[in-house]
Amino acid sequence: MDISSGGVKLRSDLPLDSGENLEITITLGASIVTFKGRVVYAAPSEDEGFELGISIEEIANPDRIALTKFVIHKWQREGI
Repeated sequence: MDISSGGVKLRSDLPLDSGENLEITITLGASIVTFKGRVVYAAPSEDEGFELGISIEEIANPDRIALTKFVIHKWQREGI
């Protein structure tokens, strides 16, 4: 999984089409974050599943704060 404040890259066993709308709940550290997103791209992955690029379209403020804190902490750990 790859994540930023604007979107996520996920793997899925199910094929999805670009433009599909999803509600996603993920665990980031000690927080559970839920958002609505739109599939920007879907491509076969190396492990027989699918790689999805999802743009975050709607997210509640508490979830956005938790996501931002997670991303900043990740940058600090990786020295970005």
